[in-house]
Amino acid sequence: MANREYDDVVRKKELVSEYEAKLISCEEKIKSELTDEQYAFLKKPFSTKGADIRSDIVKSIRNTKTPVSECILKKLRAVFDHAISKRAYNAVLYFADHLQEYPYSDSYYRRSFRAKDNGAYAEKLISIICRHSLTDVIDAPLDCVIERRLPEDAKAFIDEF
Repeated sequence: MANREYDDVVRKKELVSEYEAKLISCEEKIKSELTDEQYAFLKKPFSTKGADIRSDIVKSIRNTKTPVSECILKKLRAVFDHAISKRAYNAVLYFADHLQEYPYSDSYYRRSFRAKDNGAYAEKLISIICRHSLTDVIDAPLDCVIERRLPEDAKAFIDEF
């Protein structure tokens, strides 16, 4: 009995390491398809390397009549095509177009408020874009993830973390 449990643990560790290897190769592929500045923006959006992209986003969405999703896709087409999963793609663009429906203050110390200028929402939008890129480790529909109808290596990876 103990030997079988040991074999199961070893098998699970092998599956996790295989899945981690898939993730690493996927991230390396994304890194090769993006410019250094785009990749740095995704990894650390508020660092100096991503500052130009960040300022371009703020300028393009501030007081514009064009839908924000179009402005974002114009500036970050390669990022959306290579680094954001198909599952998150539409969700991020939906949020971009509906920025003003959400309060932009996340602080507990202030009353939530909304703004007419999309520029006030730029930081929130940037953090959402970056959270949904490179981090969507399981490329499966959300209902499959919740119901755990996943390949064996993905299940092992979820269980490990």
